[in-house]
Amino acid sequence: MNKWGKFTRSTASGIAILALAACGSQTPVASTVTESTEARPATATATATATATATATATASVADYMAATMSARNGVDKWLSDWDENTCSSLSLEHMPCYLIMMRAGSIAGIVESTISGIQKEGVPAYVGAPPAELASSALPKTIAAADKAVSVTDEWSAADCPDDYECVNVTLRTEMAMEQMLDSIDAWELYR
Repeated sequence: MNKWGKFTRSTASGIAILALAACGSQTPVASTVTESTEARPATATATATATATATATATASVADYMAATMSARNGVDKWLSDWDENTCSSLSLEHMPCYLIMMRAGSIAGIVESTISGIQKEGVPAYVGAPPAELASSALPKTIAAADKAVSVTDEWSAADCPDDYECVNVTLRTEMAMEQMLDSIDAWELYR
């Protein structure tokens, strides 16, 4: 196999010659193969366990946290860009694209909330490590609060009778502001990098 993970012609020829040689020998090839493959998983499991234990106890860097939340952060940025590009406002929900964009807000806020929760929780595949002290003291709690607020406000928006109810204007404005605040709080992590 070459360095790109592809078999070369000489590698394939070598494998074929070894297979033919094994067929002609009196040595039971199956037992040899079984013994060697049985030893590998135990070693691989021990290595994976040691790596997971070392990772679980480590504190992540600000860059690790930023990388882990980048996709969720970009979702908020895309939502705000779509909102602006369609010249949406709390008074424009009769315009179908604006209404559909607003319907996405709750999902996006929930993704941010879940992402931030997951990267801090041991045993979850998204876990990157304990939060770095720079974020844990102020910036991370502010981001969590902003995400919680955005989820709460988007739940209120879903419960309102939009676009027909006057309350819809108020809760739409609060949703837009919550989404902006959430993006700003994530972007503030850059200061601690």
